[in-house]
Amino acid sequence: AAGAGAGAGEDVPAEGAGADVFGGLTVGQLLRKGTVRKVRPLDRLGDLAEAMASSRSTAMAVVGEGGELLGLMTVNDVMHAYFEGVPPERRLRDWLESGRARAPGRLLPRIAVSPGQPLAQVAEKMVANAIAGDVACHHVVVQRSDGRLLGVLSSVDLVRVLCHHEALQHQPQVSDMFAPPDAEEKAATMTVRDAMKSSNRVFASTPKDTMKDALKVLLVTQQNSVLVVDNGGLHGFITPRDAVKAFADLEPRNTRISEHLRGRKESMEHRLVPIDMRLVDAAARMTALGIDHLAVVHPGGVEAVGVLSSLDVLAGTRPQAPLLRNIPLWRGGARRGGAPSRGKPRR
Repeated sequence: AAGAGAGAGEDVPAEGAGADVFGGLTVGQLLRKGTVRKVRPLDRLGDLAEAMASSRSTAMAVVGEGGELLGLMTVNDVMHAYFEGVPPERRLRDWLESGRARAPGRLLPRIAVSPGQPLAQVAEKMVANAIAGDVACHHVVVQRSDGRLLGVLSSVDLVRVLCHHEALQHQPQVSDMFAPPDAEEKAATMTVRDAMKSSNRVFASTPKDTMKDALKVLLVTQQNSVLVVDNGGLHGFITPRDAVKAFADLEPRNTRISEHLRGRKESMEHRLVPIDMRLVDAAARMTALGIDHLAVVHPGGVEAVGVLSSLDVLAGTRPQAPLLRNIPLWRGGARRGGAPSRGKPRR
């Protein structure tokens, strides 16, 4: 079956494994039965977008008639299709075979993990895939050695474990597997400043830009969030989830961002975190809201000085964490007051 083999059943020691902030917890202890969402290869992209938008799912497994895993469709796939103007009637099979899918069958070994693997190794895999940039990095598929699909885990699932260890204490032996003191103390003392992307590594659009403008920035920079700012301040985010909702609603790609945000009716207040907040507290807010991105501000301020994503949290708490895309393909400059400016293509 697709995805079985290398990567799915190999428990290779993780880099810096002596400092496991997940306390030795494994994939199998986190995975919940019956939570994987499945679609068929002949389902349409539009149907997938509607299902993702209504369920707030960020990934769905494409399975064949015999239950074999054929690929993984993520919100980034829907975003790419929406940006390119792919019709909602396009079959998932065609998208997986188009060469533009983030996790088609041939790439599944790179995002496959086994139930016995430590979550620390899963975090390493996600960060490594994010640095590589050519495969889905916010999700992994959990498979048995025979290739049978058991579930899908996201970066938010792992972040939830970092701030809610007690939620897994009903699992056998978990209470005896907490992280070594050095790892737990490191995670407990880190602040948002230690893991966030600062304003010079964040990209932005204005409310007058179109959805297509914002999604172009996401696709070219391989980032998953664009801040919406102007001289009036911060107005919100555009993420792949916005593209999913727009695709499901048949929203024209030339819709202005301001119009899209009004339709979303979502306040930014709950997505603002101070730069000196404990990282574990910011992670708890992220998981409680079921979102992947928070805007970082100075205490008492409202102008963004950075962004914190679920992958930033994982990268920041891993041993010897490197900066993700330290030199981005597009550079973001700083506006007055520290708000990020629009990204400009490098000449």
